[in-house]
Order: sequence, then structure tokens, then C-alpha cells
Amino acid sequence: MPLQDLSVEILHLICEVCPTDTLQDLRLTSQKLCTVADKHLLPEVVICLEGTDLKRLQGISKSSEGIRNGIKSLIIQADACAYATDENERFPSLRKWLNDRTEFLLQSEAELLELRRTIESRRQTRQRIDLLKRLDHFLEQTRALQDDPTLAETYYAEFRRQYVSQKKLFGIPISQQTQQMPAVIVRRVIKDALSPLITSCANISKLAINTEHAVRRNAGLVNKPFLQSLTIPHRCPGLDLLLAICEAIWPVAIEAGWKVDDWSLTGIIPRSVQQATPNEVRDEELPVFLQFMQNFRKFSLCFNGANAKDEDYDRGVESQWAFYRDEFAAGCTIYWLPCMPKIEEFRLVYPVAPLVDWRVDIRDALQEKFIPHLTLLHISNFQCDTEGLERYLLLHKDTLQDLKLSDVHLRGSSWPACLTAIAGRLPCLRRAKLVAPLTSLDSEVDEEMVYYIGQYMQSSAQIEEHQNAVERYILTGEGPAPSWTVEEMIETDGEGDEEGSLMDYSEGTASERSDDEMMD
Repeated sequence: MPLQDLSVEILHLICEVCPTDTLQDLRLTSQKLCTVADKHLLPEVVICLEGTDLKRLQGISKSSEGIRNGIKSLIIQADACAYATDENERFPSLRKWLNDRTEFLLQSEAELLELRRTIESRRQTRQRIDLLKRLDHFLEQTRALQDDPTLAETYYAEFRRQYVSQKKLFGIPISQQTQQMPAVIVRRVIKDALSPLITSCANISKLAINTEHAVRRNAGLVNKPFLQSLTIPHRCPGLDLLLAICEAIWPVAIEAGWKVDDWSLTGIIPRSVQQATPNEVRDEELPVFLQFMQNFRKFSLCFNGANAKDEDYDRGVESQWAFYRDEFAAGCTIYWLPCMPKIEEFRLVYPVAPLVDWRVDIRDALQEKFIPHLTLLHISNFQCDTEGLERYLLLHKDTLQDLKLSDVHLRGSSWPACLTAIAGRLPCLRRAKLVAPLTSLDSEVDEEMVYYIGQYMQSSAQIEEHQNAVERYILTGEGPAPSWTVEEMIETDGEGDEEGSLMDYSEGTASERSDDEMMD
């Protein structure tokens, strides 16, 4: 039976699993198949706050109705030029820019290999071949810049041009050394650029604002405009930008009838969230915020993680980390939760601290906030005690179905003891995952320990088997607690001094322990 003779419902099911190449082919066969395929062709739009990228939204907003109705997700890459807030100079030196750029792009190696595999597995088109050539050329020249002053000057000039272009976009005089973009100007620019897309794409249900450069790097591997923008290392912007984006697009989205149920803020710093609290929103804008949040079912709040720059957090300065911990204790995580009555899924990634005991305390951060309909809870990079974690999880025992804890520091107990306290006590739980290494300060032995899941096992199958055993124990509480690979945690300052500020998970310190010595 020809495809065009199938029902529309079946064609939609087929298109859901089709790669982009196949969808493009289907659009050329018949009007019926074109109409169906259009709704699956562009499910997500990722946009940078840069002039050339904002202009392409006009083209999307004028595309066919099927394509526009098929867009379900909008991601705003809301970072800013890394050097836009320099206090000492208008531009970074050539050497500083060159070092930053090279360091950043070297992180793309894994994604580049994955891109090669993906391209090779798909139909070879002129566009894909051209993109791969451009990417190879781009990375080759990145390596050559260190030894070719003329080439370095050429790329540096391109960086200056894009830098000036971005500052002009937001109406900032080039001579102005400011740490914040003028909020009024930013709101107008964003609103003018995004309004056509918002009003023409009625089915968008997921909205994300990201300020972490990793997304830009990854997008650059498959997108030419993003690839060009990699000549500028980017960073979390001024504090006004997050609030300005919301104030610019939410009223337009409400008027367009958007029902956003998935809201994400990623790559941000604590002060950005503090700036966007209800108290900071203008009185006339607050009803719009509250109305827009009424439909949220999924909420992701991810603070700068491994890709954060030292300047973002003043790493190693304990007084600065104490300030951030105070921000969370003051409610930085839960400012908006009372305005989201339908939240079912909550994903939370805290900042990666240099020392485990500098991490955010979940008890202070969540303040035992009860989320009535919570079914999914994923939390990373925090510290807690067994009683606090147990109390918060049991608070949601009647609804919680999916639990994931990663990079957690446990105070005053061991992980086997902690799991015993919660195992089998969450009756609705269907999935439970721990991501190692997990650390603990055991009060009985006064030692900081690191627990691994399958760290020294021989195969990925054995690691998965151990992970499954841990999950089954948490879900059912039946049988003995799984055995763990455990070793003493050593903290160094990078030069071998044990009282330093960096964690060193040394794999050799306990590799020869027998199974009898491992903690159950």
C-alpha cells in the first residue's frame, strides 16, 4: 500500500521516528505527506541573542502553517560576550582572547567525533559535506593560530567586529564599561525579535533560557551561524537579562495563547535568580508572571556546573561561597515554586563547589518545601544528612515516582546506612538512580569516604547490574544492601598538600582492598 493511502494518524506515527532526511523526502511526494511531514520537521527552535540569529526568526514565522504548528520548544541562548563587562579594557588582549578561545574549543573534540559518526550514517548532502569541511577548517585554524600571528590577527579582528555588533544590538556605547545591559533596551530588542515567532507558533509548550556556553558550542557543531559565533567565548550575562527576557516575551506569549508546561533556566548563577524574584518584578508585570506560571508542570533550575568560569563563582574563596550558600538559604531555589501549583517534575542542579562541605545544603535550599503533585525529583551537587534527606523524600512518598541523586555529600553517616533509612519506604517510587561518586563524612570513623557504583568492575554490564541492584534495594527494601566500592577521600591543593581546596578522587588508594573490607 502506498504511503499516501495510509491514514493521517498512521502517517504521524511514522513521521515521529523518521530522521530529517526522510521527512524532507516525504515533503516532496504528495500534498498529503507534505502536510503531515511539516508538523515534524522543526520541533525545536534554538536562538541566540545576536543580530544575525534574531533575523532568521522572521523566516521561521513566515513558513508554512504545518511547520509553525509543529514547533513545540523554544530555547533562548541568553549568554553575552565574555568580555562585555571588562573593567580595565575595552577588548581583551590578543593573547588572552586566543588562550580562552583555544581552551574552550578543545572541549569540542568528543562532540566533533559524534558529529562525524552522525553525518557518516546519514545521506551525504552538499550541505553536510560543506559543514564538515568548514568545521575541520575551523578547528585546524584554531590550532594554527598559536603559531601564525597573521592568522591570529585575522580572527581577532572578526572577534572585535562581532563584539561591537552585539554591544550595538543592545544599545551599549562601546566606550561604556558596564556590568549590566540596559534592561529597557534589552526588553525592546527581544520583544521586537521574538514577537513574530511567538504569535505565529501557537503550540510551543516548552520554553528554556540558557546562559551556559556548552549549548552554544554543541549547536555550533551542526549549525553554521553558531559555528561563526564561537569566535567569541561567551558567559553568563548581566543580572538584568533574565528578568528582561521574561518581561519581554511572557505578555506576548499569553496573548498568543501559549500553554507552556515545561520551563527551564540553565547555566545561571544564584544572583541571576535573586534578581528575578517576585519582589524585583514591577507591580504591573507581576500578574503576567503569575498567570504564565500557572500551567507549569515541569521546572528545571540548573546553576553553572562544570563549564562555569572561575570568575563566575570566585572559586577557592570560602567567603564568596558562604555568600552563595546564604543566597540559597534565603530561598533562592524556591522563590517561584508557590506560583507553580501544578509542578510534577522538578530538576535541580546546584553549583559545583571546590570542596564538598562548601556545597549547598539541601535542607536550607529547599526548606522542606512541600510540592503537592511531585512525581519526579532529580537533584545534583548538594550536601545533606540522612535525617534531612529522609524527611524530604518521605514528605512526598504519596506521589514521588522517579528519583535521581548525583554528586551528593552525606554528613554524619554512610551511604549504606542512608539507603537503609529510605529503602522500601516510598511506595509510589518506580525508578531510583544514584550517580557516583557519592561522598560521606562518617561520624563513627571520622573519615571522609567516596562510594563508587561499579568503579572497579570489569565490564559495563557489571556496572549496570550493580546500578540495578542499588535501585531494586531502594524500591523494595528487600534483601541485604548492595556492596559498594569505597575509599578514603583525599583533598589536595593541586600541589600535594592535604589542606588545599581541590578534591582528588584517587583511584589507587583502595583498589587493593578485599571485598570483606568494603562497606555493605
